[in-house]
Amino acid sequence: MQGGKREKFWWKKYMEKDKNIIRPLDGYEYFLTVSYLTAIDIFPKFNIDDFYICAKNNLPQIDIFNYQIKFIEEYPFWYYKKLDLIKNLNFIEIKNLGETDYKKYLQTEKISDGIDDNYDPEDKSIKLSYRFEICQINEGQTMLTMRALHATSDGRTLFNIFEYVNKVIDFIIKNKDNKDAIQTKIFLEKKEAKICPFGQCDNYVNLDKKIFENPPEKWLEIPFRKILPDFKIEKNTDKVYYVNQHYIFNYKKIQDFCKKNKTSVQAMLITMISRATRKYYNLPEETELYNYTPCDSRPSKFANEYLKNREFFCGAGALFPKCIGQGDLIKDLQYNYTSIRECIPKLENIIQIMRSSMTINKETLEFTPETKMPSFSTQACTCSSHIGKVKGNLPAFGITLSINKDVSKNDYIISFHCVHTDDDLVIMVLRPNLINEDYYKVVINEMNTIFDL
Repeated sequence: MQGGKREKFWWKKYMEKDKNIIRPLDGYEYFLTVSYLTAIDIFPKFNIDDFYICAKNNLPQIDIFNYQIKFIEEYPFWYYKKLDLIKNLNFIEIKNLGETDYKKYLQTEKISDGIDDNYDPEDKSIKLSYRFEICQINEGQTMLTMRALHATSDGRTLFNIFEYVNKVIDFIIKNKDNKDAIQTKIFLEKKEAKICPFGQCDNYVNLDKKIFENPPEKWLEIPFRKILPDFKIEKNTDKVYYVNQHYIFNYKKIQDFCKKNKTSVQAMLITMISRATRKYYNLPEETELYNYTPCDSRPSKFANEYLKNREFFCGAGALFPKCIGQGDLIKDLQYNYTSIRECIPKLENIIQIMRSSMTINKETLEFTPETKMPSFSTQACTCSSHIGKVKGNLPAFGITLSINKDVSKNDYIISFHCVHTDDDLVIMVLRPNLINEDYYKVVINEMNTIFDL
């Protein structure tokens, strides 16, 4: 973002010249342009060329696929341009995974560094919001990965978008012998995806705006204590980047366990990382830790009708439940479950959304940092989220993100996110490839203790 003072509404002259420019991104959306969220699943084998043609014809019927990001004087704007699938750019066929077992693939380290080349070849100022990666693997199966710019979705709405990809796949499988239908039929009905006004404020009603003037008290409670170990760099040539790694558990057993012990999957995630942190650093039970917990704002009683019914875009804000060890695993789970529930009425998630949105001045698009937002690098704050139930065969979630290139700062995040079907729960870990191995072993041991029932 360019520095210095700008004229008020300097950007409107560009919108007058190009009617496809919708509006500038607000402060909440701005930082959602640096990462892509990933939906992965396995399907009965289908023809990749058939999917390419059918998806190219049908997915633009769903407006969310037609929103890209255009940079004007280095600032991002929502831009309407019909989805175009371009081979070897945002539609990539991967050919070196032929003998891969899907479950084993999920459980391996997968490089998930930032996508720096997903730009429109005809206009390099336009960042494309989607990328599809597809491959045939063993046992007659096809694996598909969809990467969606975080500004278009949060973890929950990502899988709403992915359902339309599933519909295309279902269609080509059912019509595999009818090439004419696959190549010409437009069967998806048009679906509007309206972008809310700048600033997010219109999404909430009957709220006293004074609550946005100061950060939540919880933000100010979080101690300044570094709880992520430094990178394990042995040589100057070592490269540090993010990876995704998945772990699969029996959801039916976990569901029964939660009902019996009055807890939740989210509480299990928080308990896992907080117990691991205390064990690794030999911290006393009463040490206060906090967890960045994304919480969907759509179910809030303060959400307007547009937001309540919105299927797409990002509408999650952060809760920061406090975690204090209780000296017993079940008691830890129950304490953390209660701690999460106590956060919700305090509207921490909506306050975080609003205070983030306010960091960008609507008139000049100048940025003023939110100085009180908790930091993963310097404060006793972990990150995890249970996205919830999603449709699919064995769907998994992922994050594509660039790491701070100045590795000497050890500025990074390790986060845990999971989805489930009726049968399986899949936890994704976002972490650096050169994370401290001793620390990570403690984390995974806690994960297995808690989830492998």
